[in-house]
Amino acid sequence: MKERTAKSTLKVFLFISIVFIITSSIQLLLNIVQEGPAWVLTLVSLPIPMFVFLAVVIILDLAKQDIITLQGRLTTVNGNKVVLKISNGRVKKFNITSRQMRELEKDKDIEITYYKRTKTVINVTNV
Repeated sequence: MKERTAKSTLKVFLFISIVFIITSSIQLLLNIVQEGPAWVLTLVSLPIPMFVFLAVVIILDLAKQDIITLQGRLTTVNGNKVVLKISNGRVKKFNITSRQMRELEKDKDIEITYYKRTKTVINVTNV
């Protein structure tokens, strides 16, 4: 996956989060105007902070470009999840695309480039 593809994926998720923020806010305002019960207002307002948090995290990744490159041994491949054991013994899990999965072999050293906050994988290469 090239960086351009990872960026476009993050932009799509950002757009979806903003749409959800707007629709949840409109729904909350309509319930306030109609003087709905307090439990409905609470229920409708709960997703708004979650969507705002997601949008902020994605914006920070896109704006700051905090890209991390990590080398380690590929220990487990399960579906689209890979488990990477890095040199200090820690284990990191990543979601990767099926296109990237074809190039990987278990128990080989790989290098993963990803965004810091969202862990969106930009590139996977064999070392």
